[in-house]
Amino acid sequence: GETARFSCDVDGEPAPTITWLRAGQPIVSSRRFQVTRTQYKSTFEISSVQVSDEGSYTVVVENSEGRQEAHFTLTIQRTKIPEKIITSPPRIKSPEPRVKSQEPVKSPKRVKSPEPISSPPKAKSPPADKTVPAEKVQLPAASPPKIKQHLKAETLGDKVKLSCAVESNVLSVREVAWYKDGKKLKEDHHFKFHYAADGTYELKIHELMESDKGEYTCEIIGEGGVSKTNFQFTGQVFKNIHSQVRAVSESHKTIRKEDELLTVSTQKLSVVASEEKSAVQEVIKKSVVTEDVKQLKAEITASSTKMTMSEGQKVTLKANIPGASEVKWVLNGMELRNSDDYRYGVSGSDHTLTIKKASYKDEGILTCEGKTDEGIIKCQYVVTLSKERSSEPAFIMQPKSQNVNEGQDVLFTCEVSGDPSPEVE
Repeated sequence: GETARFSCDVDGEPAPTITWLRAGQPIVSSRRFQVTRTQYKSTFEISSVQVSDEGSYTVVVENSEGRQEAHFTLTIQRTKIPEKIITSPPRIKSPEPRVKSQEPVKSPKRVKSPEPISSPPKAKSPPADKTVPAEKVQLPAASPPKIKQHLKAETLGDKVKLSCAVESNVLSVREVAWYKDGKKLKEDHHFKFHYAADGTYELKIHELMESDKGEYTCEIIGEGGVSKTNFQFTGQVFKNIHSQVRAVSESHKTIRKEDELLTVSTQKLSVVASEEKSAVQEVIKKSVVTEDVKQLKAEITASSTKMTMSEGQKVTLKANIPGASEVKWVLNGMELRNSDDYRYGVSGSDHTLTIKKASYKDEGILTCEGKTDEGIIKCQYVVTLSKERSSEPAFIMQPKSQNVNEGQDVLFTCEVSGDPSPEVE
């Protein structure tokens, strides 16, 4: 008689399909069976469960990269009705007639027997083919999804990301909607939606325009109500982000032009090398050039290297700048300080930058700059983040060494990535 509900959160690119099965047959929505889906979440609900609903079920998630399935069981608890013992009321005994011995015998007055007390009706047994519904337990009222990070905006290379986060709970969120100035947004080439398993919701804006200025709202709909978080993407905030995105876009255009010029210049290098030698003060090194260009790198070096990284990956970039001093690494015009997240290194004329854990904020133009006698040498990388996760297993978080007293509990934790999901032993 109660309602049974099963939910699952999934992840994967492209977004996987989610199918609920019983006895190998897909379950479709009906009067008692309700299946709801969003891009990365699905819920299967059975109203007024019956004994015939008891058994094993399966949920299957599948995309072009593979297939996963999970099994679960529904058990129906039948309610037992205690038997009632029905007792008959006590009988009243008729009084004995009393006779006086010295007087003539008279018939005693008749004592009217008490009216028989009718027995209460017998309790009817419930029909054998009907199940008596169990008494429902009053559960605490569900509350709206709790927002742990309100909506904010940041740049991702030449894109803008608006994101918020709620406490991760598979049953708490049913739908997420995005609005701009009160109008609901639809996902297309300009607006992209994304959901992460940790409860983070993202809206990415491609090719930012002046018309994208306004108030954005993320509406999170759960069982206990609706939660909203807003962000005013206007004024100085919009101007700052718009200028950063435009700078990255212009850099991409400049690099493409330089690549085109490089193709022409390498063909004419033997003719113009002597004329350009004295004029070049700031040069940009390219990792893939012909052997002839490599021999003349002290005079002319080319533009850039295109590089793709996976999210969470540890990456080391290397730039060869002989005789360089005051070397620094710059990302989208902002200098990266030597830290745990961005570690500088040097070996001879090789200068390295190790990114501890790559993320979308590392997309854009990454440049190593060093002063030499010939001018400022720049080794430039155009960094993009791959949509596909690295297939090779990798540690995102390794176990930490611990000192504990004898008899205490100890817990070691690690976090890994890989596709398919790696086994941890």
